[in-house]
Amino acid sequence: MKSSEELYPVFLKLAGKKVLVVGGGAVGERKVKTILECGGKVILVSPEATDELKRLAETGEIQWRRREFREEDTEGIYMAFAATGRREVNSLVAKLCKDKGIMVNVADSLDESDFLVPSFFKKGSISVAVSTAGISPALSRTIRELIEEALDEDFASYAELLENLRRVLKKKLPEEERRELLLFLGSREAFLLFKKEGRKGIEKLLRKRGIGI
Repeated sequence: MKSSEELYPVFLKLAGKKVLVVGGGAVGERKVKTILECGGKVILVSPEATDELKRLAETGEIQWRRREFREEDTEGIYMAFAATGRREVNSLVAKLCKDKGIMVNVADSLDESDFLVPSFFKKGSISVAVSTAGISPALSRTIRELIEEALDEDFASYAELLENLRRVLKKKLPEEERRELLLFLGSREAFLLFKKEGRKGIEKLLRKRGIGI
């Protein structure tokens, strides 16, 4: 992958899907933890592993194949991460995955990667991801930290309120009217009202429209 190529931003659903991680070091551990947080089923392939990865294997949270990578490890895999400290192994993982149409991220090679992992954070149901297309992961992290500092807890609280309101409004309003109202509730104006008056301000606004919650 060339750094000049345009990248398509996307959030993937990993729940229940098998994800291969080749490499049991610190980089592999970070990949594994993130995959588990998203509900993915991790298959770790590595002769050795960090203490945390060993613990996850012992508790049955991940499957650990304690050996060198083999072609058979790519069977039934949704996506893969090559995160060993050995260039030849990472390259082999990438080649075999590409041959089988499996998306792969290679820790030490942009050109061999089908996707990049951004610097990201979550606050409640809000996820923010930042990428510099692999040019500078450090800069991505700095930008992400600045956004995280600016994104106060009110955003997460309001997103949670909107999640509840969607369920309520689905029962109370026809689709077109509901869509229009949800668009407004997602606006800057509505958020600032929530920030100033809290949930009561939004409830008051809805009552003016004849909607009780």
